[in-house]
Amino acid sequence: MNTREEKIELTIDQAISGNLNNLKVIFIGDLNMLNERLKAAAQRLMEVTEENRGLMVVVCVAYSTSHEIVHAIRESCVRKCGDRDSPQVLEVSDIEECMYTSIVPDPALVIRTGGRDRLSNFMTWQTSRSLLHTTAALWPELGLWHLVWAILKFQRMQNYLQKKQKLD
Repeated sequence: MNTREEKIELTIDQAISGNLNNLKVIFIGDLNMLNERLKAAAQRLMEVTEENRGLMVVVCVAYSTSHEIVHAIRESCVRKCGDRDSPQVLEVSDIEECMYTSIVPDPALVIRTGGRDRLSNFMTWQTSRSLLHTTAALWPELGLWHLVWAILKFQRMQNYLQKKQKLD
Protein backbone atom coordinates (compact mmCIF):
# COMPACT_ATOMS: atom_id res chain seq x y z
CA MET A 1 0.00 0.00 0.00
CA ASN A 2 1.46 3.39 -0.96
CA THR A 3 1.33 6.64 1.01
CA ARG A 4 -1.78 7.94 -0.77
CA GLU A 5 -3.70 4.75 -0.12
CA GLU A 6 -2.58 4.74 3.53
CA LYS A 7 -3.74 8.35 4.02
CA ILE A 8 -7.10 7.60 2.39
CA GLU A 9 -7.61 4.44 4.49
CA LEU A 10 -6.72 6.37 7.66
CA THR A 11 -9.23 9.08 6.72
CA ILE A 12 -11.90 6.44 6.04
CA ASP A 13 -11.30 4.99 9.51
CA GLN A 14 -11.59 8.47 11.04
CA ALA A 15 -14.79 9.16 9.10
CA ILE A 16 -16.37 5.90 10.20
CA SER A 17 -15.47 6.57 13.84
CA GLY A 18 -16.91 10.09 13.58
CA ASN A 19 -13.60 11.92 14.01
CA LEU A 20 -13.82 14.09 10.89
CA ASN A 21 -16.14 16.76 12.34
CA ASN A 22 -18.69 16.41 9.53
CA LEU A 23 -15.97 16.83 6.87
CA LYS A 24 -16.94 15.95 3.29
CA VAL A 25 -14.21 14.67 0.95
CA ILE A 26 -14.55 14.79 -2.83
CA PHE A 27 -12.01 13.50 -5.36
CA ILE A 28 -12.11 15.12 -8.79
CA GLY A 29 -10.22 14.29 -11.95
CA ASP A 30 -10.14 11.25 -14.20
CA LEU A 31 -10.35 8.60 -11.50
CA ASN A 32 -10.19 5.91 -14.19
CA MET A 33 -6.48 6.73 -14.54
CA LEU A 34 -5.82 5.53 -10.96
CA ASN A 35 -4.89 1.97 -10.06
CA GLU A 36 -7.87 -0.07 -8.88
CA ARG A 37 -6.94 -0.04 -5.17
CA LEU A 38 -6.46 3.73 -5.05
CA LYS A 39 -9.62 4.34 -7.08
CA ALA A 40 -11.65 2.05 -4.79
CA ALA A 41 -10.26 3.76 -1.68
CA ALA A 42 -11.08 7.23 -3.07
CA GLN A 43 -14.62 6.16 -3.99
CA ARG A 44 -15.14 4.59 -0.57
CA LEU A 45 -14.01 7.76 1.23
CA MET A 46 -16.40 9.84 -0.89
CA GLU A 47 -19.24 7.43 -0.09
CA VAL A 48 -18.48 7.43 3.64
CA THR A 49 -18.47 11.25 3.80
CA GLU A 50 -21.13 12.08 1.19
CA GLU A 51 -23.83 12.93 3.76
CA ASN A 52 -21.52 15.25 5.74
CA ARG A 53 -22.37 18.94 5.47
CA GLY A 54 -19.36 20.54 7.16
CA LEU A 55 -16.13 21.70 5.56
CA MET A 56 -15.58 20.28 2.07
CA VAL A 57 -12.11 19.11 1.02
CA VAL A 58 -11.61 18.67 -2.72
CA VAL A 59 -8.69 16.41 -3.66
CA CYS A 60 -7.57 16.64 -7.28
CA VAL A 61 -5.98 13.45 -8.62
CA ALA A 62 -5.25 12.47 -12.22
CA TYR A 63 -6.21 16.04 -13.00
CA SER A 64 -5.06 18.78 -15.36
CA THR A 65 -6.94 21.80 -16.62
CA SER A 66 -6.33 20.93 -20.26
CA HIS A 67 -7.67 17.39 -19.76
CA GLU A 68 -10.69 18.74 -17.88
CA ILE A 69 -11.53 21.33 -20.56
CA VAL A 70 -11.22 18.78 -23.37
CA HIS A 71 -13.45 16.39 -21.40
CA ALA A 72 -15.99 19.16 -20.71
CA ILE A 73 -16.13 20.29 -24.35
CA ARG A 74 -16.59 16.72 -25.58
CA GLU A 75 -19.35 16.11 -23.03
CA SER A 76 -21.00 19.46 -23.84
CA CYS A 77 -21.00 18.66 -27.55
CA VAL A 78 -22.55 15.26 -26.93
CA ARG A 79 -25.28 16.87 -24.81
CA LYS A 80 -25.94 19.82 -27.13
CA CYS A 81 -25.35 18.23 -30.51
CA GLY A 82 -26.84 14.79 -30.00
CA ASP A 83 -29.43 15.84 -32.57
CA ARG A 84 -27.33 16.91 -35.56
CA ASP A 85 -30.36 18.38 -37.38
CA SER A 86 -30.68 21.28 -34.94
CA PRO A 87 -27.32 22.93 -34.26
CA GLN A 88 -27.03 24.56 -30.84
CA VAL A 89 -24.82 27.36 -29.59
CA LEU A 90 -22.31 26.13 -27.03
CA GLU A 91 -22.14 28.52 -24.05
CA VAL A 92 -19.50 28.86 -21.33
CA SER A 93 -22.07 27.58 -18.83
CA ASP A 94 -22.51 24.41 -20.93
CA ILE A 95 -18.80 23.70 -20.62
CA GLU A 96 -18.73 24.53 -16.90
CA GLU A 97 -21.58 22.08 -16.26
CA CYS A 98 -19.46 19.27 -17.70
CA MET A 99 -16.23 20.05 -15.87
CA TYR A 100 -15.00 17.73 -13.12
CA THR A 101 -15.37 20.62 -10.70
CA SER A 102 -19.02 21.37 -11.55
CA ILE A 103 -20.13 19.71 -8.30
CA VAL A 104 -18.24 22.20 -6.12
CA PRO A 105 -18.02 26.00 -6.09
CA ASP A 106 -14.89 27.69 -7.41
CA PRO A 107 -12.29 27.71 -4.63
CA ALA A 108 -11.69 30.87 -2.64
CA LEU A 109 -8.33 29.53 -1.41
CA VAL A 110 -5.88 27.23 -3.18
CA ILE A 111 -3.04 25.74 -1.15
CA ARG A 112 -0.09 24.81 -3.39
CA THR A 113 2.30 22.37 -1.76
CA GLY A 114 5.92 21.64 -2.60
CA GLY A 115 7.13 25.26 -2.55
CA ARG A 116 5.87 26.07 -6.05
CA ASP A 117 4.20 29.42 -6.65
CA ARG A 118 2.51 28.59 -9.91
CA LEU A 119 -0.55 26.58 -10.84
CA SER A 120 0.88 25.13 -14.05
CA ASN A 121 -1.98 23.11 -15.53
CA PHE A 122 -4.09 23.04 -12.37
CA MET A 123 -7.59 24.52 -12.16
CA THR A 124 -6.66 27.66 -14.09
CA TRP A 125 -10.28 28.10 -15.21
CA GLN A 126 -11.71 27.86 -11.69
CA THR A 127 -9.04 29.78 -9.75
CA SER A 128 -9.06 33.07 -11.61
CA ARG A 129 -10.46 34.80 -8.49
CA SER A 130 -8.84 32.63 -5.80
CA LEU A 131 -6.07 33.33 -3.33
CA LEU A 132 -3.02 31.17 -4.00
CA HIS A 133 -1.14 30.17 -0.84
CA THR A 134 2.14 28.31 -1.23
CA THR A 135 3.91 26.17 1.33
CA ALA A 136 7.17 24.22 1.12
CA ALA A 137 5.53 21.22 2.77
CA LEU A 138 4.68 18.34 0.47
CA TRP A 139 1.11 16.99 0.40
CA PRO A 140 1.65 14.02 2.74
CA GLU A 141 3.35 16.26 5.35
CA LEU A 142 0.74 19.05 5.23
CA GLY A 143 -0.40 19.62 8.80
CA LEU A 144 -2.83 21.66 10.86
CA TRP A 145 -0.49 24.64 11.24
CA HIS A 146 -0.02 24.87 7.48
CA LEU A 147 -3.80 25.07 7.09
CA VAL A 148 -4.20 27.60 9.91
CA TRP A 149 -1.54 29.84 8.36
CA ALA A 150 -3.23 29.64 4.94
CA ILE A 151 -6.63 30.49 6.45
CA LEU A 152 -5.21 33.48 8.35
CA LYS A 153 -3.62 34.77 5.15
CA PHE A 154 -6.93 34.26 3.34
CA GLN A 155 -8.82 36.18 6.03
CA ARG A 156 -6.39 39.11 5.68
CA MET A 157 -6.97 39.19 1.92
CA GLN A 158 -10.73 38.59 1.93
CA ASN A 159 -11.79 42.23 1.41
CA TYR A 160 -9.48 42.53 -1.61
CA LEU A 161 -10.79 39.28 -3.09
CA GLN A 162 -14.42 40.36 -2.63
CA LYS A 163 -13.74 43.68 -4.38
CA LYS A 164 -12.00 41.87 -7.23
CA GLN A 165 -14.94 39.48 -7.58
CA LYS A 166 -17.40 42.38 -7.84
CA LEU A 167 -15.34 43.92 -10.66
CA ASP A 168 -15.48 40.69 -12.66
